[in-house]
Amino acid sequence: MLWDETGDPLGSWDALHTKLACAGRCYSEFAKPLIGGIYAVRGGVQFNVARCPGFRRFIQLCICALAPTLAAADVDPSELNFDPDKARVVVDDLHRFWKAWDKAASAPDEDRRGIFQQIYFDAASPGLRSFIELRIGDVDRLLSAIDAAPEYYSSLREQTESVANLEALLQDAYRRMQAIFPGAVFPDTYIVMGALTSGGTIDRSGILIGFEMNARGPESPVHELSDWHQRVIGTVEALPVLIVHELVHIQQAVYGRLDFRDLLGQSIVEGAADFIAELALGSHPSTGIHAWAASRESDLWAEFREVMHDTETAGWLYGGSNETDRPADVGYFIGYRIVEAYYRKAEDPSAALREIIEMTNPAEFLQRSGYTGGTPESASD
Repeated sequence: MLWDETGDPLGSWDALHTKLACAGRCYSEFAKPLIGGIYAVRGGVQFNVARCPGFRRFIQLCICALAPTLAAADVDPSELNFDPDKARVVVDDLHRFWKAWDKAASAPDEDRRGIFQQIYFDAASPGLRSFIELRIGDVDRLLSAIDAAPEYYSSLREQTESVANLEALLQDAYRRMQAIFPGAVFPDTYIVMGALTSGGTIDRSGILIGFEMNARGPESPVHELSDWHQRVIGTVEALPVLIVHELVHIQQAVYGRLDFRDLLGQSIVEGAADFIAELALGSHPSTGIHAWAASRESDLWAEFREVMHDTETAGWLYGGSNETDRPADVGYFIGYRIVEAYYRKAEDPSAALREIIEMTNPAEFLQRSGYTGGTPESASD
């Protein structure tokens, strides 16, 4: 059930039909809840809760005191997994993808779509079903991506077996996460084949990883890929870092908020996920962005603070292949530096870590961090 800001009920998500503002366009679709205030529109668009043009009521979740996410997703708190050793890595969808690939290779071209639909899409795991809706769209979009880079996709088969040890690697990482954040939730992780649109995301199913965005090998034929893809596609070896980043978003959804509309809030959310992943594993997924931004930090901060309370994220977050003269996600760097300053300034690191995850007021968090565009040490002076 949803309420507007006056407390009037809006009805369930299954029945609610409204206009939604996404990427400067309006979509009139049924909305689907994901996790922590993030919603999806049919067709693969993901967005944060927003005040929409032509729709005057601000849609928000019924927030429950301990776990705001659970109210959105209709999840029983007793179903949450707090044991890192029970978190599964589900790779069944990858095997079904290659089964469809092989069958389609020896079938007439006109049968290809139906083969992938039946073997890969129709038999999808809960994680792949969500990833299809959020990031792929439909079988035609997947096949278009394959047709644009057939040699690259074919090369991914030899990387598939390398995910066999991922569950053991993640359990070690998850135990470290549990040690630094007692009470952490550990959902299943689904490794799926996507359409070169997303490296990873989360929803009620758990952590969803696009294998094709994280399986570049030393001899992978990347000449078919865009310049942006060639820069950002990762390796299987780096997957634990990305997955722990997404795992932090799960904690934020359960214990804090993900539904920030302003650039500052969204940047802190992403920077916190990188910072905590680094605490747990010694690395984070945004090292390339940091390498570019470190020498430009003061100028970037001066530019960022002029727009940080706006809802427009272009040039800072989620730019993907639209990046031009700088990395698309520089906001991750700014958010990381704010979080780092907050953590280093705190007298109690454990309490600070929980406050980072439970952050609900970005402006107050920034003020308390003391960050001014310099080093965390100088920020605490």
